[in-house]
Amino acid sequence: MMVGFDKDDKFLGYMSSTYLSDYSYYASSLKVGNSSPIIHILMWENVKILKKLGIKQFELGICKNFKSEDIKLENIFKFKKGFCSNFKTIIDYEFK
Repeated sequence: MMVGFDKDDKFLGYMSSTYLSDYSYYASSLKVGNSSPIIHILMWENVKILKKLGIKQFELGICKNFKSEDIKLENIFKFKKGFCSNFKTIIDYEFK
């Protein structure tokens, strides 16, 4: 887990991932308020650490390949796509 604070030690957010062997999986993150792009910074620092550990794959979870009406969700997808070098097709079915 990586945690971000400002210069006054105010909590800005966190980012969590787990790894095993040469594979890592992004678990969750939280940004508090309208703080700086702390998650972007923590994600990049995490990638650098994973590379040093010899991790070969870092999965960011589901990233839809279509437009969403939810602007926050759309921005999350754009963020994830910026880190991705390839996409894997999965079956995503929503039960109602």
